[in-house]
Amino acid sequence: MAPGAARIARLLALLVAALPLAAQAQLAPPRGATEQFGEQLAATQEYVQRRWLMWSIRSQLNKNLSGSVPKADLAAQARRLGTRGPSAQDWTALNAELTREIDAYFDWQENFVRTGQVRWPQDRPRRHYDNTALILIESIRVEAKEAVARRADPMPAMMRGNRLYNGLVGNQQFWNFFFGGEESVEEAMRHIKMAAPRPARR
Repeated sequence: MAPGAARIARLLALLVAALPLAAQAQLAPPRGATEQFGEQLAATQEYVQRRWLMWSIRSQLNKNLSGSVPKADLAAQARRLGTRGPSAQDWTALNAELTREIDAYFDWQENFVRTGQVRWPQDRPRRHYDNTALILIESIRVEAKEAVARRADPMPAMMRGNRLYNGLVGNQQFWNFFFGGEESVEEAMRHIKMAAPRPARR
């Protein structure tokens, strides 16, 4: 590169660096269709995963297994959102529903303790174990709801709640009511992933 051209290139670089971020974004090359689709696909999959969790909690409260999660609903939501991703209104509505189900789930556990249905050891007064359990239930409830509000993953908190449930009811064999979510979500998303734009051949 000639000295004059190199000087001009350096000046241009300094000018771009001095621009506000919004102006720099306007100068950036447009995103490709594949990149944009990937972002929309990830957002849709996250939405469908949360919807699966909502249905899974609801089915557990209704004394059904997670296999009763309506796969048709998940597939319909994936088709509806797949090409554009969920809107802010979609997230607000889903998070409100999921939060209600989380509250109902831990309300049920709390009621199980308060009504004296847990068979605690006899080495201490019942109120000691009851109070400890109620504190733990509320702690997990808050953690799960905060995760929903932050758009973080609430599943780790819900799995702790599931382990607590098994302990409260005295299950000898661990029951995972949140089993099968990955398969259900993948099935719902399959047709959208097949429609992903392919990179152009060179």
